[in-house]
Amino acid sequence: MEAFVQIGATRDSSAPYLAAARKRGMCAILVETPDYLEYRKALDAPRFDRAIAVQKPEAADAVIGALEEVSNIRIVLPGFERYVESSFAVSRFFEHQAAPDTLPTNKYQQRRSLLNAEVDVAQPSFFLTDLELNQNAGELAAVKMPVVVKPVDGGGGLGVYLVKNTDDLEIAVQNLRSLRNYGGAKFSKLIVEECVTGAEISLQGIARNGAADLLSLCEKQIDVQYDAASQTWGFRELGHVIRNEEHFDKYLS
Repeated sequence: MEAFVQIGATRDSSAPYLAAARKRGMCAILVETPDYLEYRKALDAPRFDRAIAVQKPEAADAVIGALEEVSNIRIVLPGFERYVESSFAVSRFFEHQAAPDTLPTNKYQQRRSLLNAEVDVAQPSFFLTDLELNQNAGELAAVKMPVVVKPVDGGGGLGVYLVKNTDDLEIAVQNLRSLRNYGGAKFSKLIVEECVTGAEISLQGIARNGAADLLSLCEKQIDVQYDAASQTWGFRELGHVIRNEEHFDKYLS
C-alpha cells in the first residue's frame, strides 16, 4: 500500500489531506509533536492510520529518522506553513516527488518573490524587522497606523495582531517575544504591513512545472477580537465561503 505522510496537523482539527488519502486507498501517516498528538486524542480529531511522534517536526533529519521503517512513501505534505521547509527536505530524501532546492518558505520571502517576479498582484506595503524593533527603525517610525504585525515563520494565525497605535505595537511585540512557534522555537523576525480592509480572498491551487492550476477560491469570514489578557487585537477566522469557477472573474479582475 502506498503511504501518504503529513508533517504537522492542521490546527483547526480538520484533516482534508486525510480524506483525500483515504479516497485513494493510501495509508495515512501523521508526524507531530508528542504533546499535540495527545491533544488531538482529547479533541477526538480525525485519526490517521498511524501517528509518529517527533519532538521537532521542523527538523527534517528527525522526521527522516522516524520514517526509516515506513515503506512505499508516495507523497509528503506539510499540514501548514510552519513545516513546509521540512516536508520538502523529506520529499527530496525519499525521492518520491519533485521538490525544489530553494523556495520561499516564510511570509516575507513569499512577498519578496512576488515583487521580484513582477507579478501583477496588488500587495500592501510591508517591511521586515526584528523582535527588538531595531531593524528598519526608520520605516517603523514613519509607519502609518493601523498595521498588522505577524511573525515571518508562524502559521495558523499564531501571533497575528492588529496594531492601532504605538502603544499597541509595543504590547504586541512584547507578547511575540514570549510567545513560541509551533515546535517550541522562538520567532525569528516580524513583518509589519499595511492594514487593508475589505473582503479577504484565499486561493487554493497546485503549481506544477511553473504553471499554476487554480482549484478553488474562498471568501474568508473574519472577526477582529480584543483579548483582555494579552491586551491585543487579533483576528479569528469564522469560516470560508467557497466560490465556484463562475465567480472567479469578480475577484481576480
